[in-house]
Amino acid sequence: MECSDYPCEKYKDFDQWDSFITHQNREKEMCRLLELGEEAYTTEIIEKRKLLETLLAECNGGRKKTFYFLAVNLLPLSVIREILEQGQTYEDWAEMSPKMRENLIVPLLQKEAKTCGVELKLRKKV
Repeated sequence: MECSDYPCEKYKDFDQWDSFITHQNREKEMCRLLELGEEAYTTEIIEKRKLLETLLAECNGGRKKTFYFLAVNLLPLSVIREILEQGQTYEDWAEMSPKMRENLIVPLLQKEAKTCGVELKLRKKV
């Protein structure tokens, strides 16, 4: 960031709507980067990406790609990790189809999103 103050005028209202990806927490994430430092923040993002890859590979019955992208982007790392680990502890996890795993994981993510005050859908510019 090149501004002396952040957020600056350039970023005013930049989180009000979404495009292809969500911008709902872009300002929050930039502040988190400043708080943690680049190395620690990058480590978190890499772990979130790995969790997203797992969700897409193991828990996507065909129509939840955007939902998982939003959940991983908007929910805390610890929440995503905990929900996936909780699902993987089910005795028959290995035998479940991706759709069955989706039916298990999605409600848990939705519940946590509600608890965190997060809406897992893209917002359109009005």
